[in-house]
Amino acid sequence: MALAIAPEINPAPSLPATQAQIDALQKAVVEAQNASSKAQAAAINAQFSGDNAWMLTSAALVLLMTGPGLALFYGGLVRKKNILGTMMQSFAMMGLVTVLWAIVGYSLAFGHGNWFVGGFEHIFLKGVGLNPILITPPPFPSRL
Repeated sequence: MALAIAPEINPAPSLPATQAQIDALQKAVVEAQNASSKAQAAAINAQFSGDNAWMLTSAALVLLMTGPGLALFYGGLVRKKNILGTMMQSFAMMGLVTVLWAIVGYSLAFGHGNWFVGGFEHIFLKGVGLNPILITPPPFPSRL
């Protein structure tokens, strides 16, 4: 019985990496890191745009609920001849509250003051832009 003896396979000694190969590997690593950071930034922007969209939708729903809801509620408490006047007063007060919020309410809510009420640095919405509010967990733009 003859045994087949396989020739001994010695791998060829690996050549030292050339500078071009090292540069190519470094370039590939940098590109992978850039792609990863761009994907993370896109995911964060998508999350924030979803947060902003939900805040705008919620504000619109509250506005649509408040105006007609209060008008119909208070309209049901008065006699038939006074319903229109009561409804118009509800809508006028809703507009007045909106203007007061823009003039002083935002500043008192989000300005730097004491532990109870804010200051007046944002009166008449001075300095309010698209910069995030840093006091809320998700950074909403100041205009919301």
